[in-house]
Amino acid sequence: MRARIVSWFGYGRLPATVEASVRRLAWLGVMLGLGLAPALINGFPIYFHDSLGYYGYTYYDVRAVTLAVLAQPLYGVLGVWSLITVNAVVFAYLMMRFADVLLKGVHPLLAAGVLTAALTPFYVSFIAADVWLVYLFMAMALLLVRFSWLVLGIAVVAGTTHGSHVYILAAASVAALAFRSCRMRTAVIFAAVIVGTVALTVALNRVYPAEKLGLGTVASKILNDVPQALEQLCDEAPREKICRLTALIAQHPADGVEDDKFLWSAWLYAPENLGFPGLNALGGKLLMVVLRSYPMEFATAAAMDFLRLFGPQHCMGVMGYVEEDVLMDLTRLDKDSLARRGLFQNPQLCGMAFILQTSVLIFGMLAALWLLMRAGLQQASIALLLVSALLINDAFFALASGPFGRYHLRGMGLMALSCLLAVSYYRTARARGSLSPLFAGRGMG
Repeated sequence: MRARIVSWFGYGRLPATVEASVRRLAWLGVMLGLGLAPALINGFPIYFHDSLGYYGYTYYDVRAVTLAVLAQPLYGVLGVWSLITVNAVVFAYLMMRFADVLLKGVHPLLAAGVLTAALTPFYVSFIAADVWLVYLFMAMALLLVRFSWLVLGIAVVAGTTHGSHVYILAAASVAALAFRSCRMRTAVIFAAVIVGTVALTVALNRVYPAEKLGLGTVASKILNDVPQALEQLCDEAPREKICRLTALIAQHPADGVEDDKFLWSAWLYAPENLGFPGLNALGGKLLMVVLRSYPMEFATAAAMDFLRLFGPQHCMGVMGYVEEDVLMDLTRLDKDSLARRGLFQNPQLCGMAFILQTSVLIFGMLAALWLLMRAGLQQASIALLLVSALLINDAFFALASGPFGRYHLRGMGLMALSCLLAVSYYRTARARGSLSPLFAGRGMG
């Protein structure tokens, strides 16, 4: 059998072109299976309330429409498995390219283990846009090293899949310019992806018009974290409509943690309350009050939310199912999944997941620092960019939304890739005999 699949992906002694093809196919197959494995083991795709806007049926809600558009052509054949199939194919392709360009000497099964510890396969099998943050920065890393029109297209599509991505990308561009020596190329690539993201988002919103949450998420966060800002706003502008909804606000006491309660519990965006335009406008007004009068209170609340993202309470980020009839197309088909039976709420699984996630986080950061010290800034620049992207992502949600675990966990794959970049450098440098004495000794064999 092809020399036992070429010595379990060790490739053996093959002509260079054949070896490269076998290696790519090995990465493609392993990563495709890895991405679909959680859904197959669960017996159903992972989903939650927001999956309504992503899974490929004809319904488009307040979420970015990109993934629904991608999944819809497959819906007639694959049904609710449409989006996770798209997720898995894109994941496998990007990992194949990433291995080809940046992970020399790394075994795909080793990569699969590290990515699993980072929960990346779970988010590939999740009917949501979350894992596309990882795809976005995988594509950016590839573009910085080796340009490809297809990868550029993936980067632009990834940028449009969630409203936060363009802001995270813009902030990460500053880090990339600091780390990379080819600053002109770096600036052009980031600018191209940002402009493409904005253009495609505008085009999709014109074709599929729907009211969106913008600063409304900030409004809900401020109402929960800095409630005194509303009091000051109503003192200064008592005719604001929100000031007539104090009874509704009082039903949802501020707790500094559940920052989305005024969206999904108080329903401030409902037409009879503020509506989407009114809630988004309120976000801007409250933000101005906070910046003027309560900057330290807001900064403290955001810092606490940032720290909460790293806590053990999040488990996998979502339960993996919902009970409500609002997702009838999903819930009626999910008869007996492991998620529905409580797998992703199991204390033992949650504890193990936290240990693995934290380990990948720590080793990912240490890997980037090790590359910086041993190989220099240019060699470490991609790993540093990936680490920066996760921290910027976390900071964004701590400032603009709230400490919801999946916002942090979705990006843990970036830490896994940082670890793999360090492994690749170690193995290739060792093969060349160019490792520093500290890492060339017997203990590293």
